[in-house]
Amino acid sequence: MSTIAGAPDLVAILHTIVQKHGIDILENRARLFALLRDYAPGDLRGVQVLMIAFDTGAPARLCSLPRPPSEAERSDEAAKLVDAYGSSPDLARSAVEIWARFAAGLRDRPPAAACVQTLPVRPLPLPAAPTGVQPLPGPSTPAEIRPLPLAQHQPQSGFAKWSAILIGLLVLAVAALVRLLGFM
Repeated sequence: MSTIAGAPDLVAILHTIVQKHGIDILENRARLFALLRDYAPGDLRGVQVLMIAFDTGAPARLCSLPRPPSEAERSDEAAKLVDAYGSSPDLARSAVEIWARFAAGLRDRPPAAACVQTLPVRPLPLPAAPTGVQPLPGPSTPAEIRPLPLAQHQPQSGFAKWSAILIGLLVLAVAALVRLLGFM
């Protein structure tokens, strides 16, 4: 995660996003995820692990500390990621390191850019229920409806029914005979 040569620096990307869109972007998970994917299209795995850490509330906890997080606090955050989502310890540690460096960068800024103190995850509102039934496009009166060709089909005669049944039984008998002879 962002340790591969040529991979984007996600800390710098996070600072750029906050600078352009304001600190409130950290409260909108979907928008933050979309912006991270736009700024780092080649590091989807890194972005996804960052968002998993975001979902556990790691950025809010790291930002709320009055000082940079200690090694034990970083390890605890990484362990929470591993326990909650089953991510690999290395990826979890990388995500926590990125969020910790991001939080340290915010501490160096003026108070107007302080971290969000609450967990940034909010449930999305449910869409409103439809108020009425919408008619399907197409003919609206029975006079405009034309019968399908199958609707004019005549029922089979008795001879045709019995012929179809006998042919089916004959096919089954031949299949059984072939199977029987094939196993001898």
